[in-house]
Amino acid sequence: MPDTSALGGLIEESERLTYLDPHRALSLAEEASRLAATSADPVLASRAWRRYGSLLLAFGRIPDGQQAMLNALKIAEAEDIEFERGEIIQEIASIYYTLGEYGEAIAYWGDCLDETHNAGFVLSTRIHAHIGLGQVYFAHESFQMALAHHLQAQSLCTDELHVDLRARVAINLTADYYKLHRYNDALAALSLAEPLSVEAGNQEYLGEILVYRCHIALDLGQLAAAHEYLAGAEALRRVWVWGEVSQQITRGRLAMAEGDLAEARRCFAGALARAEDMGSAHEVYQANHLLAQASQLAGDVADAERYHRRYQEVFNRIVRPATFAQLRALEARLKR
Repeated sequence: MPDTSALGGLIEESERLTYLDPHRALSLAEEASRLAATSADPVLASRAWRRYGSLLLAFGRIPDGQQAMLNALKIAEAEDIEFERGEIIQEIASIYYTLGEYGEAIAYWGDCLDETHNAGFVLSTRIHAHIGLGQVYFAHESFQMALAHHLQAQSLCTDELHVDLRARVAINLTADYYKLHRYNDALAALSLAEPLSVEAGNQEYLGEILVYRCHIALDLGQLAAAHEYLAGAEALRRVWVWGEVSQQITRGRLAMAEGDLAEARRCFAGALARAEDMGSAHEVYQANHLLAQASQLAGDVADAERYHRRYQEVFNRIVRPATFAQLRALEARLKR
């Protein structure tokens, strides 16, 4: 039977190294998951599997990450560890969201906000749920409802919460404001997110902040500034697959704005390939849509039609009328 302090130490060191040395953090989390089976402390055992799962997901290994989370959930449910069960459920909801299985994601995040049956869930779980539901609305292009949930998440934040989570809320607000063309509000949200991300040492978020600054500059016709922001994002040492995809899409948008359609198509095709490797439905349909637009501008009608057809297929697969009905039912429940 492993020493519980040793298991706890592995988890804590993995967490400390998240952004300093992500590959080492993953290795330590894997070691912790191996020790979990014989641990006398079920909370640590569940945390070990959850930690391993979250890093696997960050590296784009979605099926492995999902299995690790299910292992964590099995322990938390068997031992009736409510706060841990809530954190795992919101992580599993994120997996379903990534896969484009929005119905499952809504159900899990809805459970996180059910205070009648899940009163033992911690505040961070509820904040994550509002972030996630906002992202579902965002994927359905209901940006005002996305903003409502992300503002609710922000209203729940306290200074005691981890800076990483507070930064995440601000970045999601940025995305909503950007899509609503409220650029000043988007920039204000980025100004909140940036110092929090610096404090957390989160290079991924800092890269995302620069990418959003690039998008805003692009929309405002400030191409020189857009180049500067994108160069800053690409200079950061980032290892998560998500950052790579967003940067490729951004570089493609910048190339398209400057009339370099060959480079734009190359970037969008690269983003599409990575998104398909991960199984990330939202990025897949976004990349197909951009490829259709760039191909149309390049006069390649066949490719434009092919990518538009793929975009529609993916979009129609993940954006269903039943999802809106499920969201309406959840909103009615939350107002009671």
